[in-house]
Amino acid sequence: LPGPIVFHHGGTAIADHLSLYTALPNVAGFLLGERDSFSAARAIVGADTILMGNISGPHFDAYGPERLRQKLDALIEDRRGDKRWIFCNSSAELPSWTPIEQLSIVREAFQGQGA
Repeated sequence: LPGPIVFHHGGTAIADHLSLYTALPNVAGFLLGERDSFSAARAIVGADTILMGNISGPHFDAYGPERLRQKLDALIEDRRGDKRWIFCNSSAELPSWTPIEQLSIVREAFQGQGA
């Protein structure tokens, strides 16, 4: 493909297998699953590759507000110095019935970090 490629894992852990794909042409980044370690992935792909993720979309509505806040705070803290990280849901999309309060928690978590 002539444009940048982002590998999306489809729900399974991918971080342990990134070395199989890093040398391919036009690979801009990888979307990690909730069970993947950003630190381990970063060690494999280097500082210039984009890493995205990683709260599971299909399970997003199942987290209680406090658990979701904890997960977001831990994720933001873990990636604080990583300039090539983009937050997004991993696996598939969020269920359509996800309460707006859950989405507001995400916004508040990032606004609280000055993002």
